Amino acid sequence: MSALGYGVSDFVGGIASRRVPALRVVLVSYPVAMVLLGLLALGVGGTISPPAIVWGALCGVGQAFGVWWFYAALGARPISV
Repeated sequence: MSALGYGVSDFVGGIASRRVPALRVVLVSYPVAMVLLGLLALGVGGTISPPAIVWGALCGVGQAFGVWWFYAALGARPISV
């Protein structure tokens, strides 16, 4: 399920990056993903510690920059498998 989710999101993000700037795709998709993952985390349960929140936020920002550049590259050239 994880591989399918990554594959579909990368393909859809690349296609969307051809129509609008890649930064706009990331600025729309990341808040939506954050809400969905937050709801999933509440359903699963567990403890939330301040270090986990800090590390999660840092990783999220780093990944957002990587995905922004990745979508920009997908939007610039043809996508192939």
